[in-house]
Amino acid sequence: MSLPKLPPLKLCFPEGRTYVQTYKGVWEKELRDEQGNVVRKGRSRTIDRKTVGKMKPGTRTGYVQFYESFYQDYPELRDYAVYRNEDSSFTLKRISNLNVQNSEDAELIDGVIGTGDYELSDSGKVIKSASGIPMSRDPAELVNASSVYTNHAESFVANDHSARELISTKKGGCFLFVDDSFHKTGLSNALIRTFKEACRNMSARKAYIYARHIEAYLAQMNITGDNTYESFNRFCKEHETMIEMSPHKTTLKRIAALITPKFMDTFHKHFIAEYIKINHTNIIEDGIVLLVDGSPIAHKNKDRIFVTTGRAKNGEFQNQMNVQFMCDATNGCAPIGIDVFNGNTTDIAAFKNVLQKVANYNLTSTNYTVVADKGYTSLDNMVAIERNGGHFILNCRKGDNTDICKAIKRAIKKGLHTNGTYFSGDNADECYEYIDDPYKYDSTPVQGKRARKDAIMRVRYHVFYNCRIYEDAARKLREELRAAIEAYSKASELTSAQQTILSEYTDFDAEKYKPGQEGKELFVFVNKVNDDLRYEGYQVLATNNLKLSSLDVRKLYDSRVSIETKIQNMKQHLGGRTTKSKSDAGLMQKLFFQYLALIISSDIGNRVAQARKERSGKYSDVFRSKKEVFSVLSEMVVDKYKSGLVWKPISQKHKYVLDCLGINMPSSLLSCTKLGEKYEEAPAISDDLAGDEEQIAYL
Repeated sequence: MSLPKLPPLKLCFPEGRTYVQTYKGVWEKELRDEQGNVVRKGRSRTIDRKTVGKMKPGTRTGYVQFYESFYQDYPELRDYAVYRNEDSSFTLKRISNLNVQNSEDAELIDGVIGTGDYELSDSGKVIKSASGIPMSRDPAELVNASSVYTNHAESFVANDHSARELISTKKGGCFLFVDDSFHKTGLSNALIRTFKEACRNMSARKAYIYARHIEAYLAQMNITGDNTYESFNRFCKEHETMIEMSPHKTTLKRIAALITPKFMDTFHKHFIAEYIKINHTNIIEDGIVLLVDGSPIAHKNKDRIFVTTGRAKNGEFQNQMNVQFMCDATNGCAPIGIDVFNGNTTDIAAFKNVLQKVANYNLTSTNYTVVADKGYTSLDNMVAIERNGGHFILNCRKGDNTDICKAIKRAIKKGLHTNGTYFSGDNADECYEYIDDPYKYDSTPVQGKRARKDAIMRVRYHVFYNCRIYEDAARKLREELRAAIEAYSKASELTSAQQTILSEYTDFDAEKYKPGQEGKELFVFVNKVNDDLRYEGYQVLATNNLKLSSLDVRKLYDSRVSIETKIQNMKQHLGGRTTKSKSDAGLMQKLFFQYLALIISSDIGNRVAQARKERSGKYSDVFRSKKEVFSVLSEMVVDKYKSGLVWKPISQKHKYVLDCLGINMPSSLLSCTKLGEKYEEAPAISDDLAGDEEQIAYL
């Protein structure tokens, strides 16, 4: 196969640089005067000059980097590397034939890879690049790829060999994912605004640097699961965090000291404002389904402002705090708020304060629905949500002579078991009916004054009955009772649980019973057994949104399971199982960081799950879990030079993962902080954050 032909090419050297131009050659005939004498000899002249490429500054031989406009005119040359020889001739070589094992190809390989269209395979051959990112053995050559450099800075890097010194090589792909989530969730802007407002009008630049340090710490928690400050230095040595100043645990501790209850409250206002702005389209259409749930979190705190409470699940007494979580069910259960109480605070008491924060954070300006479990159900809480213009879906406790039991009885009379509607599929054993009840309440309560009860709240009780749940509960109770009676009849040693069930459902007398001696035959209180099983299988969900069907109410309430998963994730993977701290302030700071890490973790988990659902093919197994994704992204390596950051060639697999997760490919030179601060004036960041996005993007 013959090589394609090059058009006429020549060099020009403006200001010490080397450019390649095409031209047309014309022949001008000799000129003679009237007597026939030669005035000007015939000569060749070039016209229509056009710059089509460049070479290394000041050189006359080497690789020619053509512009895209040249390839549009000569597409047959796109797959060839061009080298200018000392005799002004040009050598063409097919790019796919270049190999590092051939020393003659070294300069051509550097030039071809530097364009970003190609990279080296494991065998040393030049192949098409997955990333389109300029790569080079000499990072100074990549300055042209970055728009933040002025000509002065570019000239400096090209001539200063110290800028090419390799400082370190680190993992970088995992942080790309965390960084993308940090910005897309609104955490970045919210933290910057909070530092500015809560910390005596801190400058935007300093607020930005502090927010980036927090981001690096959140990356550590999500990538390694370690939430200790002591591990921060080691993490930053292994992972490139793209922070313009060297991150250190002492700096992180100094930043953490600024986190006070006022800081957290200010952050929530800004974060929820950012959250609503980012998700405004979905919020306008569907509103916010606000899942509320609490969880005890154990802590080791010397000051112990959060008091010792009752038994933990393992039966032991321990210091713990009651943390109330708020998540948006309409957006993958994204966490949008927390509130902290003493460990002995009941969920009903804590819920009132949570609702007040919902009002303070302007969530009441949206169409919102609060979904919560049994521990939060009270008429006062229902009325509080009604006053703020919101809706609720609350799971109701069943008890004798309560409105809930009356609602169940009314639903049965209405035909719950005879003509009630049944679900389909897996829930075919469950039927449902609803009952409406009006409640009078004071629309504008005044402390110390008698309630006027001038408003009416209409509550709809959706009553669900599942025969399978009833049968399981009845079978379990009767089996336990039968086993206890059998142990009694054999005069065996009775466990405390067996003594309790016998005392409750028979005429068993624990004081007279002696193991090894047969006693009288027990009389079973059948009516007591039936009474306790009377409401098994029933569930009552109360709502003030009369537009929702029972199916809609059930679906929204069942989404509450996802918040329990989030809380468990924070405890298990983000260091929240037992939070260690020497002071009350330190405990709050650790909890705040765990909450921020949960926001990142939730977003990352949702995106991985979405990619797993939508993608199939060669690399789809990567999305089996967040851990697997981080493992793959950790293979992306970045070299840190004095002149900036240079990513190693990015494979097709990494590009596929980034594309599926919606992450932009990294730039070759992400920062030029040291160079910029020393040789050119960095752009100032306005204290007015109206333009923060554009200004901070430079950094």
